Amino acid sequence: MPTPPRSNSQSRSVWSDRDYRPNGFLRPCLLLLLAEQPEHGYELAEQLEHFGFANNPGGVYRALHEMEVEGLVSARHVPSDSGPDRRRYRITASGLRSLDEATQGVSQARTNIDLFLYRNQAMLAGREERRQRRKRDPS
Repeated sequence: MPTPPRSNSQSRSVWSDRDYRPNGFLRPCLLLLLAEQPEHGYELAEQLEHFGFANNPGGVYRALHEMEVEGLVSARHVPSDSGPDRRRYRITASGLRSLDEATQGVSQARTNIDLFLYRNQAMLAGREERRQRRKRDPS
């Protein structure tokens, strides 16, 4: 289990800036976006913000290159009105299979997170119940 970050002198939560996406979540998100429609890397980087990623075109292009080498995506050069040709990425059949597998993994992660939240809620309710009981019966 990861060690929580140390608190600084500010009053914000020590967990507030942690990344709680599943490991490797970038790739399934890219595959999903490309399954929806072929796109340029920069536009993909912008769309990833909806999944909680910072706009990081460099990281997106690295991931796209790796996925292209693995045969999960393909790319072709498309003329641009404002500069050099741009690469337009699309998902391959292998990428669709990988997306299906990743979706199962994300679903399992969601199940685990839901269990965590349920148990945390139960623990908090129990704590509040004990506090109320001590308040009524201070013996």
